[in-house]
Amino acid sequence: MAKRLRNGLAIFAGVILIAGVLSGCAGDTSDVEQEIAGLETQVQLLQAAQVEASAQLMALEEQLRGAAVGATLVVKPSIFKFPERRLSTRGDVWFSGSGLEPGQRFTLTIEAFGVEGVVVPLPGDLRQASDEGTFAVGTPGIRPGRFLDPEIELRGGAFLVKLWDTETEALLATTPWLVCGQSRENEWCGAAVETAIVPEPVVEGAGTVFNIARIRIGDGFFQLRVGPTPLFGYEADSRIDSNVGDGWVMTIALGDSILISERLENRGTVDHHLTIADLGIDVTLTPDQRITDGFVIKPDKVGEFVINDSSDPDGHGKALLIVTE
Repeated sequence: MAKRLRNGLAIFAGVILIAGVLSGCAGDTSDVEQEIAGLETQVQLLQAAQVEASAQLMALEEQLRGAAVGATLVVKPSIFKFPERRLSTRGDVWFSGSGLEPGQRFTLTIEAFGVEGVVVPLPGDLRQASDEGTFAVGTPGIRPGRFLDPEIELRGGAFLVKLWDTETEALLATTPWLVCGQSRENEWCGAAVETAIVPEPVVEGAGTVFNIARIRIGDGFFQLRVGPTPLFGYEADSRIDSNVGDGWVMTIALGDSILISERLENRGTVDHHLTIADLGIDVTLTPDQRITDGFVIKPDKVGEFVINDSSDPDGHGKALLIVTE
């Protein structure tokens, strides 16, 4: 940009100089000399303006480079083996980083050569850096067609993950990511792992975020779907219905929270509610409605809290949230 500015100013000055000389030929010598002197002054002023503009441009470019200094981005696993089929056992991908401003909102994209970056769907409010300028979030699960073009997912390839400032759209950091596609044709497939290395639950402040996959409400039941990590005494990827046996129970400590990362949904034929009356929670869901942006339950007191449907309190079996000291 600075080069284009310099060239443009030089051409402009040359045009002015030539025009002045030609017009001066019609007058006497003294008039021409005066006009040339005036043009020389204009050229000097233009050159000074060029230097100032170049300095401002360099300062801006340095500022933009400095915006990304210190920001880091890590993807685990760095070599990911894409699930071969739509199975309940699927790999998660975890994104983490540091060097952001406290509370800074960020966006993640995945890009392939010739393909526009696809925004990574992250759950809930976990698109914002902590008070220490760090973040660590896991995807709800990698499935065909969810992140990239299905044909690219089939072949796999080398991708670029980018970290952006959501408000300014400034690029903060990048990192490569190798994907072993479903066809297993990539040369790095032999080094890939079947699933991601899932870290401990994300700790924010004094509490822990327990990530469950979904809660499904139907006509006469609630269904808890556990994610890829065993939780609350249930096996990974298990499904527990509230109207079977003793139903299901989630036990956490005060200060902890539960994140429904994939979706809270109504698969029934009428309106249903997710109600935890003593915690002031009563969410209405119309038939086939899904909340997919991450629903968080964070109790503010200790106790045993019944999870039911306020429109039919006794019609969905047993579901219970226990909060301890």
